Amino acid sequence: MRVNVYTEELPNGNALPSVEIVTADYVSSRDNLPMTNYGLRVYLRSHPDLHYIPGRDDDRSAVTFWCGPSLKNVVGLVDMLKGAVEVDNLNRFRGTVEKACAEAEAAETDRATDKPAGGA
Repeated sequence: MRVNVYTEELPNGNALPSVEIVTADYVSSRDNLPMTNYGLRVYLRSHPDLHYIPGRDDDRSAVTFWCGPSLKNVVGLVDMLKGAVEVDNLNRFRGTVEKACAEAEAAETDRATDKPAGGA
């Protein structure tokens, strides 16, 4: 399954979405034992007519990532998402640096051979 969250559903400006750790207590259908499932819920912008009454009614839009019976799994999900962003940023930075180095090497080669910049 794929879930798409569009720009219009994210907070305006630099505001971060509201996020909370949630739990669901239930009885396992496999072994009839009580269980708790932990999740990370990200609230999205909702239509202005939707409302939230604490403890009674919550019509706000949200995406919940259910992570299983351990709170450590929620922390692991957050760490994985942060790592993905860091790797993406590192790859973008690496590409910028590699391009700048190649341009500098070409300019140095042109200078050393008395060619105008750009090889013309």
